[in-house]
Amino acid sequence: MSSDQVFNFIIKFIKPVYYFFLLCFYCCCTCTLENVSDYFDIVAAAVITAVITAIITAVITAVIAVITTAVAAVIAAVVAAVVAAAAAAAAATAVAAAAVAAAAVTATAAVTAATAVTAAAVDVAVIAVTVVTITVITVAVITVAVITVTVITITATVE
Repeated sequence: MSSDQVFNFIIKFIKPVYYFFLLCFYCCCTCTLENVSDYFDIVAAAVITAVITAIITAVITAVIAVITTAVAAVIAAVVAAVVAAAAAAAAATAVAAAAVAAAAVTATAAVTAATAVTAAAVDVAVIAVTVVTITVITVAVITVAVITVTVITITATVE
């Protein structure tokens, strides 16, 4: 229900009560003046009734205006609070999203660094294995060459 609908409902509820009050007030005024037959007194009573009615109307209008203003202020405060809460939630969500993004960047950087370190370690291991392999092959070739030369020399000497 919108605030206009609430205000219209309040006004629609108050108007019949107001008219009933005026009717009762008018009856009271006319009943007290019932024994007066002078036309002037009846006109004076009508003027007094009109003035009192105008005052009551002004008071009721002022009360309705105050109620309307108060309800509008409450609605505005509630809307402002909801908007502020939504903004805070959005800010918290943005902070959380930024934290998640920062964590993702940090995790990605850590994974990248770990991958680089692992790759470097693998490269060092490959180089070490390659050096050892080349050394073993070189020693084997030299050993085979020395054995071959020795065998040839021994064979040549024996013959």
